[in-house]
Amino acid sequence: MKNDYFSFAASTQTSERVLALKDVIHITGLSKSTIYLYIQLEKFPPSIRIGFRRVGWVESEIRNWVREKIELGQATNYKRTNC
Repeated sequence: MKNDYFSFAASTQTSERVLALKDVIHITGLSKSTIYLYIQLEKFPPSIRIGFRRVGWVESEIRNWVREKIELGQATNYKRTNC
């Protein structure tokens, strides 16, 4: 029984990654200046300090932000038209 608990606990844990700015830019499609503006306006997940001159972003927070933007776009039923 004890082994079942540990295997269950190990399988439910997720590993978090810290993303560099270039990865956040790639995932979101935003520019560096827009990312920092959105952080200042509290519209984007803040970075975390991972070194003296290095910051990163928690991957799950960035992916959740993107998912929310996608869901918001779908909720508005925005219809694209060909120009």
